[in-house]
Amino acid sequence: MADPAVQSLTEQLAQRDAMIAMMKTKTKEYVTKLSSDHDEAVQKLKKDHEVALEALQKELQTVTTQLQPLDESVKALQAQLATSKKEAQSAKDQLAKTQNEVKKSDERELALAEEVDQLAAAKKAWEEEKRDLEAACRQATEAQATAAAALAEAQTQLIEQQRQLQQLQSAAA
Repeated sequence: MADPAVQSLTEQLAQRDAMIAMMKTKTKEYVTKLSSDHDEAVQKLKKDHEVALEALQKELQTVTTQLQPLDESVKALQAQLATSKKEAQSAKDQLAKTQNEVKKSDERELALAEEVDQLAAAKKAWEEEKRDLEAACRQATEAQATAAAALAEAQTQLIEQQRQLQQLQSAAA
């Protein structure tokens, strides 16, 4: 018949082994879920950023396309102004026409400047979202490291308890 102390210690070790196995399972589940959530968040962010980048590129192309006629219009206005200075009587009529065109051009330029401001604000929001996601990823990595450390500690304790059990069994034999 086994020594009651050895039997009690064996039962305690069996309970601890079961608890450690449960902790390992829970830790694996937590790490798996955390990793899955992290992967999903990264994929969603990548997709969102790709969509946002495509939209920004299209908007940039639109702005670039709109700026080209504006540059051409300004060059044409400068040529008209030079011509109007040489022509005394017709200069007054030409100047009034040119001023109207410049006003329209300024209005278009102001509208384009507002669009550029909106693009800059969108870029800033995207960068903030990126920083937030990177922080969440760091937190997930830290949580995973903490879980791994807890698992390692539990394994160390199990090994120590098994060693003690073997010593007790050897001493009892």
